Amino acid sequence: MRNISNRLKVLVLIAVGLLSIIALMGIIHRSIDVPLSNGGSVRITPASLWRSCWSAASCKITYQPKGMEAGTIVLWQDFFDEPIIVMPAADGKKLMCLYEFDVDLRLFKIDPTKPFKPIPATSWGCLDRILYSSTWEVEEAEIGDWQEALEYLKNLQPSAFMHEVVPTHDIGIVRLGLDSKTRLNILQRMEGQIKFMVESGAIHWPVNSDTTRTK
Repeated sequence: MRNISNRLKVLVLIAVGLLSIIALMGIIHRSIDVPLSNGGSVRITPASLWRSCWSAASCKITYQPKGMEAGTIVLWQDFFDEPIIVMPAADGKKLMCLYEFDVDLRLFKIDPTKPFKPIPATSWGCLDRILYSSTWEVEEAEIGDWQEALEYLKNLQPSAFMHEVVPTHDIGIVRLGLDSKTRLNILQRMEGQIKFMVESGAIHWPVNSDTTRTK
């Protein structure tokens, strides 16, 4: 009986230790630093795994444009809605952010040459719901921006994509959900949304009467 009791104690201690490790891993949130081809750089600090389970969680993006002061953009993040990757725009100044929102992708433009202005609520946009704060102006991307972003990601090497993508469900020793299928899935979804915008004559995503060009 004494041996059984001792074994149970050992098992309980092991279980408590494992649960403690898992709990600690769940509160880790590692930042990533990404040098950009436009000479700037970004630091992305996502919410921890446990924090992302709460609706008030956020992801902090600090952008340092070349030759300018740094600024910060804070976006809503939870278990299903989050920024995927940030990339430089072709003009050398703006920053674009691809975001997973509900069941589709969204794309935003951050302009460090313009001060922040309030985001108007629209029937189609989501920025007013997910943007917590920003140093600069943030706008919903237009179809030309979508095409530019898709081309950028297609030319980005898979290894670079995996390095630059925002950490998803980071539990300290691994980042879940990041593999070659993730990249391919994102590219295919972007292609599908762009095709639908082109066919519908839409300027923005999602496609509805408010985002369609006047005939």
